[in-house]
Amino acid sequence: MARKVGEPASQKGVPISLKWPEDIDLPTVYANQLAISYTGQDFYLVFGEAVPPTAVSHSDSAGGGKSIIIKPVVRVAVSHQSMLRIVDAITKNFAEFMKKAGGSEAQLPRVGDAP
Repeated sequence: MARKVGEPASQKGVPISLKWPEDIDLPTVYANQLAISYTGQDFYLVFGEAVPPTAVSHSDSAGGGKSIIIKPVVRVAVSHQSMLRIVDAITKNFAEFMKKAGGSEAQLPRVGDAP
């Protein structure tokens, strides 16, 4: 039987560990915005960068207001099983970060809260 995408790799029921190399030579991409969508079994995470201009010059055609353009920098597609592991890893790592920083999640503004 073929292994489904996102399932742990194994051979005849024997677990196989996955290891990251020590010296990862990848460029670092900065992102301060994230859009998430999903279709069927896959999630799409589009990371982008919004850099405020020196003077806001883009008109919002819907209401005549001002807007800042977000430049997409990378799109990552993952299975729903992988998304569950990503959410778990981010939750655990963020909790550890807050513990070391001496803060708590309650101190952070929620998405959509006014600055």
